[in-house]
Amino acid sequence: MGLGLLPIVIGAGSRTRSDGTTLDPFGSLSRGEKEDSACGTPAIFAFGSPTEASDYMYLYPGPVFFNQPESALYFPSTLMDAPLAHRTKQDVRAFLAKAPQGWIFASLSEPAVMHRVRDFLENHFQTANDIDAVAQALHFSVRTLCRRLEGEGTSFRLIKDALRRDIAVQRLTQTSRSVAAIAFELGFEDATAFHRAFKQWTGSTPGTYRRSLNDIQATVDLATESSERNEEGVQLPA
Repeated sequence: MGLGLLPIVIGAGSRTRSDGTTLDPFGSLSRGEKEDSACGTPAIFAFGSPTEASDYMYLYPGPVFFNQPESALYFPSTLMDAPLAHRTKQDVRAFLAKAPQGWIFASLSEPAVMHRVRDFLENHFQTANDIDAVAQALHFSVRTLCRRLEGEGTSFRLIKDALRRDIAVQRLTQTSRSVAAIAFELGFEDATAFHRAFKQWTGSTPGTYRRSLNDIQATVDLATESSERNEEGVQLPA
């Protein structure tokens, strides 16, 4: 391919077909798409574009392609010569405390309109979260904003719902606010409407989601404490 990229293949499976030919993960891409891939580290997936495909732009630093022969993440081959970073338990805890913020790739040279919309909503959610206010702030007409977002495969409603979902998850997992208070903060008419929306987003009710995360955190804390006690009890030979 000449891109200087190495794949991390997601899932098991041979990269050679039964007829002995090598599988080209970019074989089904057009020439323009292959050239675009050289501008970033691409991610390819062996399934169709999901309804939340716009979220993938936040998770991967390069172009994303669906309906490919396999699923794989690509990275520059020069990284193979980079030194390994050694992380401590404190580093891991700090990383998890900010999750999923630390997983999101946001250093795009020219932010897409969808990113600008989300950034504005995130900073003004309590005061200006309707499409008219956002369009005015970004210097678009409402019609132009809708057209630009449609061209990026999303819509104002989808972006706003995704932000509400992420805020809800953060409030449920990192604060002790009541479900009713979170529902009010996110602009829902009542807790019932919030329950219905949250279940549609995650497949779980807010209360069940919070309890399951608390149970998981308790298990992780217990395992960490046990591991630390075991390490403290290890006697190194003289």
